[in-house]
Amino acid sequence: MRIWYQSYSAIGFDRRWNYYEEHLKRYVRKVARPGTEVAVHGVRLMVDKMVNSRYFQYLHARQVHENALEAERQGYDAFVLGGMLDLAYHELHELLTIPVLFIAETSFHVACLLSPNFSVIAPNDAVLKGIEAKVEEYGLGRRYVPGVHLGGLSLEDFVASFDDPRPVVARVSKAALEVVARGARMLIPGFGALNLFLVDQGVRQLDGVPFLDNTAVLIKMAETRVDLHKLGTGRGGPLDVPSREELQAARRLYGPKG
Repeated sequence: MRIWYQSYSAIGFDRRWNYYEEHLKRYVRKVARPGTEVAVHGVRLMVDKMVNSRYFQYLHARQVHENALEAERQGYDAFVLGGMLDLAYHELHELLTIPVLFIAETSFHVACLLSPNFSVIAPNDAVLKGIEAKVEEYGLGRRYVPGVHLGGLSLEDFVASFDDPRPVVARVSKAALEVVARGARMLIPGFGALNLFLVDQGVRQLDGVPFLDNTAVLIKMAETRVDLHKLGTGRGGPLDVPSREELQAARRLYGPKG
């Protein structure tokens, strides 16, 4: 089984992401089944405020579209997106015939299987609002406890935490206590690097409330989806998906080659 893991960060292209890339590649190999290959990819271009702007996200997602089509051309069994804003959600369901999974949607549904409710700890207010919009879009608002953010944790702050993790652990613990006090029974890290950081630090729960390891969950659910796909159990998608011919014609018209 071959899984294409797509980050919408600039891993592989921007050295600031090297630590995350190394840990991500190592961890997905660890959690995958024997015989499952997980190839991790980033994007070449990324403006710093991409998560704060819907228009920047629209521009940014074009790279994800192209990588998704490349994954299918190369014969991958599944395409997974590891960014908690679930960019290009509807487009990728139209574009791909292989299973496609999104880390936020997958995390929310698995959290609902494991717990009566869940909450999110995000790096900043903009990301938190984007994630909470997805909770509503997926129809899970009644299972959601309003989340919290870390007051604008920057990439630079996060990179510094690799040498001294105590300040970030303290910030996460304070934020987690806030949502636990609201009644949250499952905590979801609001960005992939935070999840790997918590795994690396051995932080699995706070006051008996678990953190969902959403990196591992995404890989394990992708493997399950591929199994189901091979059994003929597909996912219901848009009713009027463009044909391959229509897709190629539109791509020729608007720019990218089919």
